[in-house]
Amino acid sequence: MQLTSWWRAITVVALAASTSAVAERLHIVGAQGVSLPDLEPTSVEKAELRFYPRHVEATYGLKLEEGGQPHSSSAPIVLGQAYLVRGASGEEYRMWIRSVVGDARWVEIHRASSAGDDALGRKEVVGCYRIVSYRVGGAPGAPPPGLALELSRDGSYVMGQARGRWQRRRGALALEGAYAHWGLGELSEREEALRFRFHRGRWEVEVELRREPSDALAERTGAGDSRASPIERASGSCGAPSCATEITPRW
Repeated sequence: MQLTSWWRAITVVALAASTSAVAERLHIVGAQGVSLPDLEPTSVEKAELRFYPRHVEATYGLKLEEGGQPHSSSAPIVLGQAYLVRGASGEEYRMWIRSVVGDARWVEIHRASSAGDDALGRKEVVGCYRIVSYRVGGAPGAPPPGLALELSRDGSYVMGQARGRWQRRRGALALEGAYAHWGLGELSEREEALRFRFHRGRWEVEVELRREPSDALAERTGAGDSRASPIERASGSCGAPSCATEITPRW
């Protein structure tokens, strides 16, 4: 009980310092679960999130954040890895299982977004993003030809021959499916550009994409634009040649 009180006290201090997120660190013992609306331990029968010796279950779906797997009703217990848990109204929670001792588990969970927040975020960032910088190990590289990222308002994306789902996450964007290994893409201050950093073997790869203005995309014909850089001209999906608008993103 003393350990539980200490953990909750730490959480209260953290929340006082930052009120932008609702977070809880919970001590789950035996056959218990978590009520997602309240972020409180409760019985397994009443919980939307339930813990068992080797796995965790969620009524509305969950998944490990890394790996690009779809949501499912259960997932293995992996210490220190982030899970994404869905609530009844489509809201999303991030959860970590920090420690397991016997039948006791220490869990950190906070609300990541609401269904309304996600819809707003999708509206703001949808469009066609073309690669303007591609670096491998710090040196300029050549991206695959014809590769551009198209984000749709329904939460789907197309990049080259790959299709998948995307999600907005607090100043960043995550791709599921074939490009999940790119990790979180950082949105620029004006949300007109994305920057992904990931590792391919021992090399760090950095990819910067810039969103094409909707009016430029609407006016585009089949001809290329002589003002575009070689990388921009090579990035030619989204049904049109690349964008020539020169904007320096602020990160």
